[in-house]
Amino acid sequence: MKLNNTPNFVKTFPRLILLVLLQICFSTVTIAQAASTEVRQVDVIKAQSDDRDIKYYELPNGLKALLISDPSVEKSAASMDVWVGSSDDPMDRQGLAHFLEHMLFLGTKKYPDADEYQDFIAGHGGTHNAFTSATHTNYFFDIKHEQFESALDRFAQFFISPLFNAKYVERERNAVNSEYTAKYTDEYRRIRDVYREIALPGHPVNRFSVGNLDTLQVTKPRDLRKDLIDFYDTHYSADRMGLVVISNQPLAVLHDWIMEKFSSVPNRKLQGLPDFESFIANDKLPLTVEVKPRTEMREISFVFSVPSSEPYYQEKPLTYIGFFIGHESEGSLLSVLKSLNWATALSAGSSLAWRGGEAFSVTINLTEIGLQNTAAIEQLLFDYIDKLKSHGLEKWRYDEIHQLGEMAFEYGDKQNPMNEVMGLSSGLHVYPPELVLKAPNLYAKFDKKLIQQFLGHLTPEQCVRVLVHDKANITTETQYYQTPYGISNQKLPSKVEKAVLLEAEQKLALPEKNRFIPGTFAIVDTTAATEKPQELLHKNNVSLWFKTDDKFNVPKGYVNVRLFLPEVAESVEGAAAARLYASVTKELLNETSYSAAMAGLGFDINASSRGIDLSFTGYSDSLGQLVKAVVNDLGKYNSNEKFRNGVHDRFFDDASNELLRRYKNMSLDTPYRKLLKNLPAQIFSPYWAPQTLASTLENMGRDEYQRIAVSMFDSAQMEVLVFGNYERKSALRMGKQLSKLVSRKKTGRAMVDNRVVNFSKNKNGLWKLLPVEHSDAGVAYYIQGSDDSIAENARMLVLQQMLATPFYTTLRTEKQLGYVVFTSGYPIREVPAIIAVVQSPAASTEVIVKEIDKFFETQSERVLENFDRDKAAVLALLREDAKSQNELASDFWQSIISDDFKFDRKQRLIAAVELLTGKELGDYYKKQLLNPKMRLIVATPPDQEPKFLNESYKKIENTQTFKSAAPTYNYP
Repeated sequence: MKLNNTPNFVKTFPRLILLVLLQICFSTVTIAQAASTEVRQVDVIKAQSDDRDIKYYELPNGLKALLISDPSVEKSAASMDVWVGSSDDPMDRQGLAHFLEHMLFLGTKKYPDADEYQDFIAGHGGTHNAFTSATHTNYFFDIKHEQFESALDRFAQFFISPLFNAKYVERERNAVNSEYTAKYTDEYRRIRDVYREIALPGHPVNRFSVGNLDTLQVTKPRDLRKDLIDFYDTHYSADRMGLVVISNQPLAVLHDWIMEKFSSVPNRKLQGLPDFESFIANDKLPLTVEVKPRTEMREISFVFSVPSSEPYYQEKPLTYIGFFIGHESEGSLLSVLKSLNWATALSAGSSLAWRGGEAFSVTINLTEIGLQNTAAIEQLLFDYIDKLKSHGLEKWRYDEIHQLGEMAFEYGDKQNPMNEVMGLSSGLHVYPPELVLKAPNLYAKFDKKLIQQFLGHLTPEQCVRVLVHDKANITTETQYYQTPYGISNQKLPSKVEKAVLLEAEQKLALPEKNRFIPGTFAIVDTTAATEKPQELLHKNNVSLWFKTDDKFNVPKGYVNVRLFLPEVAESVEGAAAARLYASVTKELLNETSYSAAMAGLGFDINASSRGIDLSFTGYSDSLGQLVKAVVNDLGKYNSNEKFRNGVHDRFFDDASNELLRRYKNMSLDTPYRKLLKNLPAQIFSPYWAPQTLASTLENMGRDEYQRIAVSMFDSAQMEVLVFGNYERKSALRMGKQLSKLVSRKKTGRAMVDNRVVNFSKNKNGLWKLLPVEHSDAGVAYYIQGSDDSIAENARMLVLQQMLATPFYTTLRTEKQLGYVVFTSGYPIREVPAIIAVVQSPAASTEVIVKEIDKFFETQSERVLENFDRDKAAVLALLREDAKSQNELASDFWQSIISDDFKFDRKQRLIAAVELLTGKELGDYYKKQLLNPKMRLIVATPPDQEPKFLNESYKKIENTQTFKSAAPTYNYP
């Protein structure tokens, strides 16, 4: 389940339940006249650094609209959020809201062509999509500024006069079903289906949100199209819609466009939708459910139904509770469980939400030992909740969270415009309009009694325990995902001695004041700032690059580090040891890095193909403190054998087992994910497939790991970038600190080059089949460029832009091959390529490959139809400036690790695209994309040899043997 155990200022989890806010001084509300009709206007509270013009309007038809004028934004974007979702599906038409989302795109009275909207958006450098959640359906797009008004006109018609053309009903039923089957093995969906089964009949949690061919039958129980139109007429109303637009146009222009195009959206003056209470009947509680997963997985969730926290947007009681239960500092519940080797991760927060209520969940990832002691884990959880009740409801703690929220609001990174409008449009239904920007980060009022009321629901008597493990006591399976589960009457196990448990209880402690909260937000003098990063230091195996940020004026910084370690690149054992090193040291540093994360800082450590990468982000005043703490602990780990042995006693086995579990579970990935993870291993070195790393880790003991982990730093070389709100002396100080991780001695051990197989030297195309435990067939069809020049990269960029939409339309919409259908650029180092990916529940591998072949052949005659338009779209994308300090830091770092020390690759690409002609690209297409020897086809399933691949293709029998003999592009 996806959970949230932290406030919005630390976005740890991918989906965030809407949280809320403060009622502060009300903004001035005025009344304006538009076409002799009253329109409500509200000024919106912004961050002090936000210089955009923003205004909220409520149109005469009740539609809520937030308009953002930003002269610096690269693209215009819009999102319409309809406050209805899968929880509102009729019980005999589950998946209907999702099906409607699919059908709405396919033509309107004003624009009847089913492909018109998609073609218009894609043809003008834009993207579009939609999603359906339990209570929201959200439609969104972005596009070049010049076509924004025309795109809005098309967009508005979805909510005024959609056709719901009968001839597309069957096609979109299949598309919905393909989405269902594509994610049939997804563990989150399979476990979520158990919640659906145990929920009260008719409750929103009791609904199957996606839909399939069975729930969307054309004539049973009624005509599907009629049900679709009835649902639209019942729920799609202006007073249930929130629109957000952002553009470089002035507010007055945006206002006129919105009034003109959206005032005709009908207001059906619908009644409010019903609220629901607990998703489990009280007389069924407490309840224990055991679930058997498909992958190797051990976790326990403690789930509690609580009233909706939305009305308490000023206080945020559930966020406060989740903040402490989910904390990971010393003395936290997770810290104590880790010290017992019982758990590897913990999250706490809202997991399920419905109108009138939500579920608060504490989910703990278990070790084998932890699985045998779930009763003791439950006792420690409720001990911690009791401690929070008795000692944790203190105003200074709430004030600290409030301070962090204020920091995030004032200094948060600028978002991608499409992501911003998407989030804000759903917020219009929840927050007062003047607070819609500030709401997720604002804590207004500490209400101890209210927090106590919510804590009162977190009791053993009101708990649903969901225990997921491979030896679950199962009695049945779910209807839609066939997930094995059972309602258990057995007590949770516990094998721990009472004395050990008592000692663990005494270790539980609430977090101390956060030492990483910055003391100042002052901006450094930028008069000496250079245009590009400069190399401040190049000695003792360390290269330090630095640039003061003189563009975004935010008190933040970024420190990126790459440790080049020859031993990591030389063998699979070195690669596996580097990944294990990153896992072990993450555990070592977790309590420090978590506290830093709560204060708006970030730290990560990962293995790369040739070493170890470290990254530090956040407020510049305290980032150096985090760098110092990390370097000190890593330094001790690398050089102090006693300290290292102590770390291994605590973390090695669990880190090794967890890493091995992740790699093994990759073998159970959906076909297209497995293909994408394995394709680079066929042609890129040093790079190892997940299954190869898994088998190596399985045979690697602690002694061998320790030998490699210590020796690999003997030959280390370091590349560092310091960028942001820093002066030269601060960068040098951090560089000096980081240089402690490498030896000052010069070593004779050379760094291994990155190598990419050069297809231009091939006599045949290549193919490889992979095993996968999934009923769908999958194909990844890779086409490499003829060389690694800038001109070649430019050609492939424009071709990718040309092919993306017709490939999707042809193979997904027309041929209905499956839900997963896309093309993408796929460069490896500087070698350009295009990849086409299809996963199909119905077509065989042979059919998929033939359809892709046919597509590329037919497109050779059409590829230049929109050459000027597609070339302009690529140029617009390349010319986009970085939207945030984070994005600019990423651009600089990518240049450094790619040896682009002039930082001009993007400018050279722009120049090369500008020189492209239609004739040149047309000739190139036939020469390159239709040449089998430039292709690698990786496919599943492996149950038969692909006889349809003729003599133009050759099988990769042994990946390592093939790579070692093949001609390559080499990159030092």
